[in-house]
Amino acid sequence: MVLPTALIQACVGLTVSVEMKNGLVYNGVLVASDSFMNITLRDVILTTRDARFFKIPELYIRGNQFRTVRVSDEVIASIEEQNARRAQAREAREASSAMAPRDGGNQTGRRDGTSSTYRSGGRGGGRGGGRGGGAGGRNRRSGNSSD
Repeated sequence: MVLPTALIQACVGLTVSVEMKNGLVYNGVLVASDSFMNITLRDVILTTRDARFFKIPELYIRGNQFRTVRVSDEVIASIEEQNARRAQAREAREASSAMAPRDGGNQTGRRDGTSSTYRSGGRGGGRGGGRGGGAGGRNRRSGNSSD
């Protein structure tokens, strides 16, 4: 399945045909698109309903104003190929993570591997520690035999 926004984004730099809700047809090079499907075309040929042609250097079309965007079949095939590669990579990642041991890694539950107690040793312990040299957040009576 190819999402419309992904399809339009993949067509940047290619010639597309945009059919509007009011019956006008614009043919031009897709320059940019956004998440609201607003698009910018360059070197545009406008075809009216009564088959008259006009050349427009650049055109911005709001996403809710066009009915269809016609693209070449090669673009759709390339997007489907990219989606298939992403799915294979995702499956490979999931398979490798399923084989990893569950209890390995850091035992603290924190990303940085440190414990969550306030009285961590060293300078800058937290909860009153870290205001200079000294013991940091350590309790001086906690078994330090050098006192």
